[in-house]
Amino acid sequence: MVRKNWIVIVCCVALVAMVCAVSYAEKAEKSSIPAAIEAAIKALIPNAILGEGGKEQEPVNVYEVKIKDGSKEADVTVSEDGTAINAEYTETINDMPPAVAAAVKAQNAEAKGVERVVEYAQIKVVKLGAPVTSYDVEVVKDGKKMAMTIAEDGKILKQEVMKEEEEKDEEKGEQKGEHEGEHEDKD
Repeated sequence: MVRKNWIVIVCCVALVAMVCAVSYAEKAEKSSIPAAIEAAIKALIPNAILGEGGKEQEPVNVYEVKIKDGSKEADVTVSEDGTAINAEYTETINDMPPAVAAAVKAQNAEAKGVERVVEYAQIKVVKLGAPVTSYDVEVVKDGKKMAMTIAEDGKILKQEVMKEEEEKDEEKGEQKGEHEGEHEDKD
């Protein structure tokens, strides 16, 4: 009887050890960012605190990493060889340069969300001579949700009506952000 209890205990301990090992391996695999990628991000944004990240399949393999630089958060995309592709910062409407705000106002639209996109290379991984900054702005114009891309000088680069599916995705993202904000206030 005692021997059966010991066998059961040993089996349980072995099972727990295997589950822990698999869980640890999955965590390590998810958060493993190659040194070249970390170095490229630190070269772009020296004070960045790296968060979650992982490899994504594009025409070339890239890593998208969430970072925090002071109070700002961003998603930074870097190719496998360490070439910075872009950084996307979530910003407030008040952070837009006057020319970008004027471009939105000239469209008789109301900005609902702003994302500053700094492009360092194109996905073909062609390194740019100098970074190119634009703003992705969600607006409501004539009762329709629209997505606009505006250059830092106020020139509208792209403008399109959002499809219902995109609107639903955006609303889900906004709700998630609101809930995260509520959680942060409680801490």
